[in-house]
Amino acid sequence: MDYEQEFERLKASTLTLITESMNQANNTQFNVVVNGQKVIQEIGSLRPDRLRGLMGKPSVTLGAVDGSCSVDVFGDTVFISVAAASLIYEMVSSDTVWIEKWPEQGVKYSFILPVLAHQAGAESSDSSLYFANLASNLMKLLEFLTLADTMSIADIVLSDGSLSMDYKTSVNASINERLYKKTRLNGLKTGWGELDEYDLLINLYRGLDLLVARPPNPFALIFSAERNGGTVVLDGVDGNCVRQLQAFAAAYPDKIQLSTRTLTLSQEAMKSWDRLTETLALVRQNIALNRASHPLVLLDRPLGLDDIDLLRAYAFIDLLLKAKHLGKLLISVAKDSTSTSLQELIFGGTSPTKRGFILPDKLALEVYSALREPTLINEPWSTIEYDPLSESNPTSNELPMQGVFSRFYVQLMVTEGVRSDVVVCERLKRRAVGVFPPYYEMDDPDREYTLGLLLALSQPTCSIPEALGHIYPLFEVDKYVKHIVSGLGSIVKGYQKLLITDPAYREYLSIIKPFRQKRSEFERGRRSWAQTR
Repeated sequence: MDYEQEFERLKASTLTLITESMNQANNTQFNVVVNGQKVIQEIGSLRPDRLRGLMGKPSVTLGAVDGSCSVDVFGDTVFISVAAASLIYEMVSSDTVWIEKWPEQGVKYSFILPVLAHQAGAESSDSSLYFANLASNLMKLLEFLTLADTMSIADIVLSDGSLSMDYKTSVNASINERLYKKTRLNGLKTGWGELDEYDLLINLYRGLDLLVARPPNPFALIFSAERNGGTVVLDGVDGNCVRQLQAFAAAYPDKIQLSTRTLTLSQEAMKSWDRLTETLALVRQNIALNRASHPLVLLDRPLGLDDIDLLRAYAFIDLLLKAKHLGKLLISVAKDSTSTSLQELIFGGTSPTKRGFILPDKLALEVYSALREPTLINEPWSTIEYDPLSESNPTSNELPMQGVFSRFYVQLMVTEGVRSDVVVCERLKRRAVGVFPPYYEMDDPDREYTLGLLLALSQPTCSIPEALGHIYPLFEVDKYVKHIVSGLGSIVKGYQKLLITDPAYREYLSIIKPFRQKRSEFERGRRSWAQTR
């Protein structure tokens, strides 16, 4: 890391922030509930053969991605350090599986974001929570950008976290909170025209293009019209869907025209996704270059928490569409998840949910495997795959996304003396497998390959207690990205000292000094003036 260059960028970012802000101020049994019915499947033993090359390739390139962030408060200024990075591995199958790392081939995004404390006032009553959420959402945004870029290098990409949870928190929250109505992105100029409310709303539903099969709905029909040159015939569409289209056409008459049997999009509507992808490219460029501007000042406007929430949703949808288009195997590994129905069925009447608390799923399965049937489960095991969104009860605003993600639980180390954590594994579906879970796909090549891959990647960690049973590339990239954020923290501390000692930066002190310090100086001046009278 070039500390001097980063230092200069930070100074330029602070200046831009102040300028723009002033301008703006003016299981043995694994159970799943499906449509109210209990479906019981056995936990299967994990006995993968030697790791084979995906789709006949002699070796496979794998990327592991993670992010990290920190918040440093300095008077009335908050410095948010954010980073996301990937490490690249080449996996080869022989008599034993081995991996070779190419760390220089990884993708890295990092920056320091200076934020004025008063910016949280308009959006949150708790400023500390505001900045924590802002840092978390920025980290996720960088992770999605890094995942998308890593796909240009790697055949398989591992992500730390839950794909389905990212979807629910990014996309559904943006729709339910109507962020598309109040965002500063509205009116942003792109090469394809200005972003407007139609663009910001319709593209939150673009994830419907990921579904293998789906009933007709207004958004899927609009996307079908985009692919068909601007029109789609409404034969066989039910009356409720037509009424929704009529309401949408009435709200955006310059974008959608509806006749008796045909839906037609205007030329402006046809370029809706192009405007969003150009906006994401502008964000990526600001973060990557970040030489003379604030990283999140897009053209003429600084962005706040709601704007970052929306960009995070679009970046996630863009990531999933890219993975689907390229045919890449996108896998996420999460340490924590909670499913009420799963635990009620595992524990029955003694479920922790009945007593007012819920265990993490992995702990529930660890307890079940270790205490209920310890003699039967004495080797690595995994549950069947099922749809993680099948257990949700979506509101009218939530997208019907069943059939996009697949989840299973896996315990990678089971010995007489120790058991590893149970981790949650999710992947993006890449081929038609139906819509209603659970899927018992023992012949699914993606499932078999994923299980073998996870077991192979867990082996280097057997002697590391902190990572016992976890996936080694994710463990390593976690340490790597935390090291990057630690380096950014050193820059922040040096910058803070400069601001309070260098006369050239005295103009910043009125912004940076905390209230108590300003009050003390004022009181000293008042007393001194009173004594001279």
